[in-house]
Amino acid sequence: MWSREPTTVSNNLAVCRQGLSISPSLGFKQKLFRALGPFPLKDTFGMGAAISMLQMSLQPGCNDKYMQFSSVRKFRSTFSYAYLASAEGQQATVLARDNRKMIVTKCPTNGDFFERFVRGPHKQMGDVVKQDKAISQPIMVESSSLLEEEWANMNSDKYTVAREGAFYLIAYCCALHGEETVTTDLYGIRKHWIAGHKATDKHVVVALLGRFKGKTGENYHLMPIVAVTYRGLEPRKWI
Repeated sequence: MWSREPTTVSNNLAVCRQGLSISPSLGFKQKLFRALGPFPLKDTFGMGAAISMLQMSLQPGCNDKYMQFSSVRKFRSTFSYAYLASAEGQQATVLARDNRKMIVTKCPTNGDFFERFVRGPHKQMGDVVKQDKAISQPIMVESSSLLEEEWANMNSDKYTVAREGAFYLIAYCCALHGEETVTTDLYGIRKHWIAGHKATDKHVVVALLGRFKGKTGENYHLMPIVAVTYRGLEPRKWI
């Protein structure tokens, strides 16, 4: 009956007592609730993994004095993978549609008790989020102006400037990470280039080529963006 909040525990206990006060008149007072034990004389709840996680949380972190919960919780998934790889973890597998499967497992870190334990440290430790600062629109417009000046003043190797400008504008207008921007494929862009020019709303289709989530193998991920943004950025021109 234990839960995350003391008030919930008190309410559960009150309901249990209410049931026990009614059950004698029905003749099954001793059979209303199941016995809470005894449990096996071994760790069936993942106590070893829980203690390891708590001890791990006391280690120095990269961005704070102690390791963050987002790093500590990785031990739980690693423990589950190690359990599934063991002889004890080879349980029956139930196939589902769309090539998905549900695995019947007795891994202690996937149980309800361990689930409640994980919520406790998370509530106590919290999350320290340090996001990368976003590039503002005025900075991007100014950067585009500097690229225009560099292009106008450069007599040779203009391809380097064009590639740099295309990288900035594709990353900014498509909201891509740096490692995602380099998957841009020129052949895929060229394939849709004329259609974007003839369209009523001029645009350019940025084609990313690679292995993306939910995809199998190498695939194109097409992202259309306007030729000129309302702030004056010109991604089609630089591409």
